[in-house]
Amino acid sequence: MLIQIGPLRIRLRGEGAELVNGWRRLFHDWLVDSSSANDPGSKAPLFNVTVGVQAKLPETPATPPLYRHPQGLLELYDLPQSRVALHFPHFALFSLGLEGPEQSIRGVVTALAIQRCRLEDIMLTSLAPWLRRQGFYLVHACAMIRNQRAILLVGPSGSGKTTTGLKLALSGWQMLANDAVMLSRQGADIQAHATPGEIRVRAGTQELLPSIRQYAEAPASDYCAELTSLALPRVGQFACPPYATAPVDAIYFLTVGSDAVCRLAPESSALAFARIAGESLDRWDEVQTPSHLDLLQQLCRQAPCYQLTLGPELAGLPDLLRKPDLDL
Repeated sequence: MLIQIGPLRIRLRGEGAELVNGWRRLFHDWLVDSSSANDPGSKAPLFNVTVGVQAKLPETPATPPLYRHPQGLLELYDLPQSRVALHFPHFALFSLGLEGPEQSIRGVVTALAIQRCRLEDIMLTSLAPWLRRQGFYLVHACAMIRNQRAILLVGPSGSGKTTTGLKLALSGWQMLANDAVMLSRQGADIQAHATPGEIRVRAGTQELLPSIRQYAEAPASDYCAELTSLALPRVGQFACPPYATAPVDAIYFLTVGSDAVCRLAPESSALAFARIAGESLDRWDEVQTPSHLDLLQQLCRQAPCYQLTLGPELAGLPDLLRKPDLDL
């Protein structure tokens, strides 16, 4: 299986129908003809991913981890031959090579990772270091596009990114990315790119946007046994061409407020930079930290930044974000 994200090609080799089906769901619009992977005339970088499915993960390296996520979501270990191990406890163990001719991911995931809908997080987190080395940076944000201009909706899980994005999608905007968006520097602009990722709608969003249920897919018995959320296909109102890209025109930092209506207030570029850095940096990847911070600084200088406080009354939200000074 071959996918192309922007100009970058990734070859996926998987064992097990559940894994392959999960990849096809996640990367559906980014699939390309696999014969082009062997095209000697292609100059697009190619990254190889080989993953199997096991009931139990292998043992982690005996040495202490170089990095451990504060919530225990990820551990990083040093390996021989300039490789590192990415350990997602209970879900995956990958060996990642980023230098020289052997740029690849090799490893295993558990069936539990697929059943708990963790495949997207695992794959994008593991691909992110290689993407950065090609000039593309993932940010934890929802990205929406209108009139060839993009906005970013930034905030931790539960802050309302998906709710806001879906409300805008139902009002004529396009969704470039739901939870992680790829950014790159294109001349004087920071561009947002269409990025793979499923749309999963939690119970709170379903209550605020009850009409969203009509777009949900029927549950797939062989994929993602999490029943507390709905899956929306990235078609129709939620579709976006996989090659779509647009300059970032505004950044909104989301919080849930106590008022009924949604409110907007300016955010300083300095505080915005600190907040968006916290939502996108892999602290262990120190080699790429300077270039990543430089891109985020340029982004916060380029795009006006706002604090968006969400209330349950969402009817006026699209007009609130369609500000005259933003030309949206």
